[in-house]
Amino acid sequence: MPAPREISSQSEFDAALSGAGQALVVVDFHATWCGPCKAIAPVYASLASSHPNALFLKVDVDKVSTVARAQNVTAMPTFSFIKSSRTLEQLRGADPNKLRSLVQKYDDGKAPAGGFPGGGRTIGGATPASTTPPGAGNPLNGVKMENLLPLVVVALYLAYVLWP
Repeated sequence: MPAPREISSQSEFDAALSGAGQALVVVDFHATWCGPCKAIAPVYASLASSHPNALFLKVDVDKVSTVARAQNVTAMPTFSFIKSSRTLEQLRGADPNKLRSLVQKYDDGKAPAGGFPGGGRTIGGATPASTTPPGAGNPLNGVKMENLLPLVVVALYLAYVLWP
């Protein structure tokens, strides 16, 4: 799902949940007047783009208050994490790190019902490229640049002194 889908009624919400099957559904309960809701909206949209097997929904609590009440939403923003029409967890507040971590925790990669089956193929029938993240084999992956400078200076000094 490339972009979060705006829900406009209880029946549309129910249909989205039942259509998702076993896939993760993340619901952003927001309000147009809510500053933190507006601040975290780009993070939510980015997560929707980077997790194509999850279904991301947006519910304006003022326009679709029945859905908000049914989901026990008492603060904005609230993010609900749902699988098989069962709420797993709710996050209240605009904490982008916690939101990312919960999406990662619950997204097991199962596509919504009606998704495309199979692993796919590339042109010419080759198997898809490796999904190893960039830098996975790099022993310095995650080391901050400012921590590398002293190591480089020491290595250069030793090479200068010890070089025959």
